[in-house]
Amino acid sequence: MCKIKNKLTAYIAFIEGKNEVGSGGCDPSIQGAIYYRDHWSQHRAQEIRNSCCVPSLIITVAGPWFCVLGAVFLNRVVVQPLTDTIPFTVNLRNDVQVMRIARLFQALDIAFDHLTSFYQKVELSSLPSDRRVFPYIQQAGFGKNAFSFTYICEILDDHSRPIWKAMRDDNNKMIVVKFALKYNAKAHIICAKKNYAPELLYYSDEEEAKRLGGYKMIIMEYIDGISLARKFNRGEIKTKNNIYADVKESIKLLHDKNLVFADLRTPNILVDEIDGCQRAKLIDFDWCGVHNQDRYPLSMNPTISWPYGVKPYALLQKDHDLTWLNELKELLDNSAKSSPQSPITSASKSSQSINIPIHQKASSSHTSTLQSMLPNIPQKASSSSISSHISKPQSIFSNIPQKAPSSHTSTLQSMPPNIPQKASSSSFIPQGSATSASRWNPRVCSCGCITFRPGIFNRKECNSCGHTH
Repeated sequence: MCKIKNKLTAYIAFIEGKNEVGSGGCDPSIQGAIYYRDHWSQHRAQEIRNSCCVPSLIITVAGPWFCVLGAVFLNRVVVQPLTDTIPFTVNLRNDVQVMRIARLFQALDIAFDHLTSFYQKVELSSLPSDRRVFPYIQQAGFGKNAFSFTYICEILDDHSRPIWKAMRDDNNKMIVVKFALKYNAKAHIICAKKNYAPELLYYSDEEEAKRLGGYKMIIMEYIDGISLARKFNRGEIKTKNNIYADVKESIKLLHDKNLVFADLRTPNILVDEIDGCQRAKLIDFDWCGVHNQDRYPLSMNPTISWPYGVKPYALLQKDHDLTWLNELKELLDNSAKSSPQSPITSASKSSQSINIPIHQKASSSHTSTLQSMLPNIPQKASSSSISSHISKPQSIFSNIPQKAPSSHTSTLQSMPPNIPQKASSSSFIPQGSATSASRWNPRVCSCGCITFRPGIFNRKECNSCGHTH
């Protein structure tokens, strides 16, 4: 625990233990997350919750198995595993196994220090900050090419590829900041040079991606346009447009470089008005790859009528782009007569929601945030660190309660400085206890639902009102 301004107490971690796997009838990670949620939902914690995303670690122990998770409080609780489930049944003569456990406890020790420092520096606020859940990274580039920016709002609430609108601090130009596990910057640049895609301003290298939990940060110019899918839905396709010609030419540019765009649906085509004529730009190069070499992702939405041969982990083929082009031409040709609906306008390409929503989706840009909760683990451990972190691992937990108090009279603990400090203007904070429906914000269902990352759990049934979401 640590004190904030000598006024409030913050937990930096919650620990839940079981005698063995399966005992107690509940996953300890679920129970730890509920302790976190109930504690931070209290009215007395509101001042801290208004000021930051109240990050904490959740540590679970089931017999000899150990796991570390991270939790943040956005517009609802988001919990994500930071490690796999690690066995402590190691062979002490196996240096690799011993050093792995030593590095784990050393990393935890450092993380606790970072969390304590983070909470001690928090500026308490009586009103919710509209920036408290923005991504923590606010600078791109190096040396003379470096620039900082300020987030304005979220453009797309998608757990797999969060997208934000921001403004550069040096020239006040609007930009788009996107985080993705995979992105074809080469293809983007090819199209941008011919004005068939927004200008690409920055793209993370592999080293930065490691610091962002595997995510890459992509920054491009902001274009005040609307997706072709929304244009179709609104019936705003003009007779005078160059949409098909622009898309066709951009696909030709990619095919000439042996690249396949792969996901040429209308949500990924941006329509911009230039001199009264509707023009098209491609966005979202996440799936783009080399023809007959790169593959589609393993997770694809089965409700979309994909081109023939398109399926999870299938090879990318140029013919797939041509099929999308033919359908796009048919849609545009018929748009003057009606507003046709087609699989090409389907909104979601992923069949699985890693961060399963209950009220609404929480920003997944915090995947990179949560990954950063555990600092880089050193590849070597000194003999002193092995002895101090293996023989006496319990010493680093001395000030952490094994369970959150049932009365929830204490107030919380914390997280490292590289945690999002900003929030979207549309976010809101529940006021009061999760078990008291009347004390919640009217816009929030008085349930005990929790959002988890893959492989954890989806608690769909309300803990207090019994509603199922």
